Amino acid sequence: MNADDFWKNVKPVIKSRGLTQSRLAEICSIPFGTLQGWISKSVLPDVFSAFKIAQALDTSVEFLVTGVEVNRYKDELDSLK
Repeated sequence: MNADDFWKNVKPVIKSRGLTQSRLAEICSIPFGTLQGWISKSVLPDVFSAFKIAQALDTSVEFLVTGVEVNRYKDELDSLK
């Protein structure tokens, strides 16, 4: 996993949520310049900031890191079928 992958996963989610990088930074209480720098320099945010970004985008940190949406309840749901 690298920072390029993280931001490649973040960018389309920002767009799909109808947000801008500026608005995301505001929601996360991260200075816009900091967020913009992380993205342009391909730097991973600290864990707490990644969590805030995931929350603001209504997704998981796991998805932002791996690009794979994991349903924690899939096995349980499958067993109920």
